[in-house]
Amino acid sequence: MIRPLTESDLPAMTNLCAKALPLEPLTWTPALVREKSFGDRDFDPELMLGFETGGALRGFAVGVAKDHLGERRAWTRLFAVNPAWMGQGIGTALIDEVERRCAARGATRIGVMDAIPNYLTPGVDFRYTPAICFFTKRKYEKRGVNTNLMCDLLADPYGDCDAAIVNLGKKGFEVRRAEATDRAMCAAWAEKEFKGWMEEIDACFKNDPISLWICVDRREGRREMIGFSAYDSNNLDTGFYGPLGVGPATRGHGAGALLTRLCLRDQKRQGHRQAVIPWVGPVRFYQKTCGAWMDRQFWAFEKKLA
Repeated sequence: MIRPLTESDLPAMTNLCAKALPLEPLTWTPALVREKSFGDRDFDPELMLGFETGGALRGFAVGVAKDHLGERRAWTRLFAVNPAWMGQGIGTALIDEVERRCAARGATRIGVMDAIPNYLTPGVDFRYTPAICFFTKRKYEKRGVNTNLMCDLLADPYGDCDAAIVNLGKKGFEVRRAEATDRAMCAAWAEKEFKGWMEEIDACFKNDPISLWICVDRREGRREMIGFSAYDSNNLDTGFYGPLGVGPATRGHGAGALLTRLCLRDQKRQGHRQAVIPWVGPVRFYQKTCGAWMDRQFWAFEKKLA
């Protein structure tokens, strides 16, 4: 039987994630599951669906439908079925209902897991063979492959950040941790340069300390933001780094590398041994900057909704 999920289901949802998604390099906690469900800014109680039999939760699906870059989009952000209950129609019933409700909200297409900006993974890990087969059978199309990198924080990948800050300062670039008063400046710059990351940047201002480093161009009396780097913008306290952005017109000064290393240094100080760098485009940049290596790959699925 499909029923609405409530926050009292978080322990059972966490247990299902641990059983159904064992490849995730993190410890499943109710706080993390809540971040991906009830705590999300796009939370819709009618897209929070559980499947119960015999008084026990056997599976669940968290859907989201929202306006993104001028289009009404939808995703199944989190989806888990107890492996012992697979093959009994539970996943089909849940995803059928998520698709139907998202279509009713005006969404024209739906993806899986890569729900911008609050995603756990940028698609379905190709090693989850039953999930790959499940979504393929449901006429989801593979529209690409996304890659996560890993970085060894114990190998000191950040060097002497403080000296690098001084050196960039001599060239007219101020690198520092963002302050609460920078919020409007960061939002305006993101709106212009990296609109897709506005929500992730904003999320960093809710952390203590603010998990955002910025670079400001101070040359010739300017006060213009030219770049940022973030961590803990989602998947809080799990070692997830990013995003990173430097304006095209000001690249080549080393700001991006320094901003990256400052965030990695913070993550090591949090106690993390490794950092996850998700959904990466410039693999070579991260390999050179912090010795990162290619780790996981994800199929980006999408289906058109009637």
